[in-house]
Amino acid sequence: MKMKPKILVSLVTAITLLAMAGVLHAQFDLGGWQKITAIPDAKTHLVPRTWTLDKYPDAPTLLPHSKVTVLDQEGPGVVTNFHVSNYAGDASQLILRVWYDRQNKPAIDMPLMDFLGDIQAAVKPYHTIYFSRVRASHNFRLPMPFRGHIRMEVENPTDRYMMGYMEVQWDEVKAIPEESGSPLDPDDIEVPVLPDPGA
Repeated sequence: MKMKPKILVSLVTAITLLAMAGVLHAQFDLGGWQKITAIPDAKTHLVPRTWTLDKYPDAPTLLPHSKVTVLDQEGPGVVTNFHVSNYAGDASQLILRVWYDRQNKPAIDMPLMDFLGDIQAAVKPYHTIYFSRVRASHNFRLPMPFRGHIRMEVENPTDRYMMGYMEVQWDEVKAIPEESGSPLDPDDIEVPVLPDPGA
């Protein structure tokens, strides 16, 4: 029996809507993505940086060839939001480094804007659950749990003062669940040496 195209489209649409309703119902029962990724009994903290014009006159700033410690915190805890405004100057040059548990080498060492999903500081505005690039700022909401310690640093390697604002929101928790992943110590990672194709 051959089904008419309109009936087939309606059937596929109905099945898709039922599946979506099931997912939404499951998320509602679990409390949505915020509850799934949150650790209960948390105390939230806000750490502002690099903006001295009003509320935080003593905040460290991104002077030329300088580094700013964004967060230096004992654990256990979870970074829940990293908010970064647009910066005057070539923000694509800013570097983010993150150390976990006092590692010798940073577990994250990359351009800040790329980390925020704003590749080369040239992405048009967009919004997802964990990343957003809005008109004048960025938000990174992917949870970053740390058991012992975390240090986040931003470097301005340019000759220009970078004016802007950033803040880290983090939760102080009693413990990080065992099933949470931990970044590898960069010293323990063996980088394979590829053979020279010309040899």
